[in-house]
Amino acid sequence: MSPPVGNAPRSPPGEQQRGSPQEDHRRVDGRGVLDPGAHPASFTGKPFLLEALGQQAVETGLKVAWFTLEDLGLLLRRHRADDTVTKAIARVLRADLVVVDDIGLLPVAQDAAEGLYRLVDAAYEKRSVAISSNLHPAAFDELMPKTLATATVDRLLHHAHVCQTSGESVRLTQALAGQGVSALT
Repeated sequence: MSPPVGNAPRSPPGEQQRGSPQEDHRRVDGRGVLDPGAHPASFTGKPFLLEALGQQAVETGLKVAWFTLEDLGLLLRRHRADDTVTKAIARVLRADLVVVDDIGLLPVAQDAAEGLYRLVDAAYEKRSVAISSNLHPAAFDELMPKTLATATVDRLLHHAHVCQTSGESVRLTQALAGQGVSALT
């Protein structure tokens, strides 16, 4: 399975497009971006921030892969049977930036937790990883076994740029203002 790499940050999993015709992988700073929400119920533009970050990367010729935790779990399950998990993660890391969106919204399966750890561990100091979450990293042990959470957060936060958002939900604010709403006809 090829990583979703694309001209648009939200390429569906499995769809592959090239952000640049060149096969070179430019060195990026290897720092992660973790975006924990101020409150578990706040949806304050984290996906929009990651979409903008991904779009900017694509526009500068970098390759971007976009995943959810469920996608990582599926990737792990598919490649565990024939013992090619390491190769699959290496293919994902052909992208210059790997985005994992919305950690903490749904319960995390063991495969997904392991997939996140394997991704973060393999990317550590080699590739940029951007993550959005409604949970602070200290609460990741509520999502996954403590040992995996500790190891993942340790590698993720070392050298990271942490952006914490707060405020009203962008989607809710727009909906209440009648923006983006169309009458059914």
